[in-house]
Amino acid sequence: MPIGKVKQLLRSVPSRCWVCRPFATVNQIYRWLVEDVLPLAEIVKPLNDQPIYTDLDRPWTYSTVRQVLTNEKYIGNNVYNRRSFKLKKKHVDNPPEMWIRKEGAFDGIVPVATFMAAQEILAERSKKLTDAELLDHLKALYAECGRLSGLEFAHRSARARIAQTR
Repeated sequence: MPIGKVKQLLRSVPSRCWVCRPFATVNQIYRWLVEDVLPLAEIVKPLNDQPIYTDLDRPWTYSTVRQVLTNEKYIGNNVYNRRSFKLKKKHVDNPPEMWIRKEGAFDGIVPVATFMAAQEILAERSKKLTDAELLDHLKALYAECGRLSGLEFAHRSARARIAQTR
């Protein structure tokens, strides 16, 4: 096939397809989390606004973005046996020591340092507070605002977590 025909075919591929530019899309997702410290819901919006679809040609969701940010394949590792099941039984999440991991199985598209920074941010965001820590946080918030509401709590908690990760 002549080179001109190949270029014409490539131009006809929809630009909304993330498979056509996966490296740029994946790295942009990591930049939004690590450098801009955006919540996952805020990362979904620009992907769907552009629009850039997932590899399954679907809009992005919180879960698909989280999957990209936590999957080691983007740093070149192949990990399997995360879940298992026996016939007619429920699926079971295996503990990390049971996972089978081949590091450097292929070339990664995300720097390891960026991936590890993303893991730290996600772990901090999903950290569960003890009852005592939560009460201390609520008392401080009440002392500062003079009242408590769900919106005030969510807004200030989000700002505090962002400040901690910077």
